[in-house]
Amino acid sequence: MILVTERNGQLGNRLQLFAHLIGTASEHKLTIKNPAFLEYGDLFQGTYGDIHCQFPKSKIKIRSNNLTYRILKKRVRLFLKFQKLFGTILINSKETIEAKNSREPIDLDDPYFINLVQKYKILICKGYFFRSHKNVLKNARIIKEYFSPTDEHREKINWIYSAVKAGEDVVICGVHIRQGDYKSYRNGIWFYTLEEYDLIMRKAEVIISKAFNKKVRFLMCSNVQQDSKCFNGLDFYKSSESPIVDLYLLAKCDFIMGPPSSFSRWASFYGDVPLYPIEDIQRNINIKDFTVNSQLVG
Repeated sequence: MILVTERNGQLGNRLQLFAHLIGTASEHKLTIKNPAFLEYGDLFQGTYGDIHCQFPKSKIKIRSNNLTYRILKKRVRLFLKFQKLFGTILINSKETIEAKNSREPIDLDDPYFINLVQKYKILICKGYFFRSHKNVLKNARIIKEYFSPTDEHREKINWIYSAVKAGEDVVICGVHIRQGDYKSYRNGIWFYTLEEYDLIMRKAEVIISKAFNKKVRFLMCSNVQQDSKCFNGLDFYKSSESPIVDLYLLAKCDFIMGPPSSFSRWASFYGDVPLYPIEDIQRNINIKDFTVNSQLVG
């Protein structure tokens, strides 16, 4: 069994890591327990009501408003806290494998890794850089089904997206305006001002409308509150929803653009949506620069 006990980043990072593990588990008939995903567990069909966030899906589900579930959830959080402090001593396992260096990711399809899982009752995986792109691609349907939003969230996502479209024949381009933490992340290399986002959106509007001979409407999602005055003259809808709703709204768009991020990568993967990662705000855009991240590369 693979056990994940470290919380690596926010929603996008944890989805990406979990997806690579699930792709491999599907391929090699392995079991995963990922209690580190618990804070997001009630958002998805595969993990709803399961304190272990297990794959394959657990047959034992507890309603999230149930007192027993709330008590167990607190115990899992306490376990994760002590696991972080004291390492593996709380678990009857002799093997931990770490993948914390982006330049040296662990290949989940490597026979060495598979042998470790099969050898030990519990293999603890620590770190973010566990990858198997080919297994993500091969088992994409299973991964997407597992991470489909709960009915409550799906209904809201569909309702909002219908409002964005407003019954019109328009091309919807999602824009992930990542600020906040990106001001310091990697020394702010991908932190852009609203004026810079406005510039890149106007470039995209020209090439997309030319390619499809249709009007372009932007769906803007951000991790901070934004002043929309900068975008005068553009046709846009500004979302102020929760991360899960914003993420799956982006996944319904025709195109997505945003700075390199696991958040926009996931939206591209889940919805098969062509994505343009904004790495150079001054660069001219071509419609061919938008590609689907079908293997969760990044």
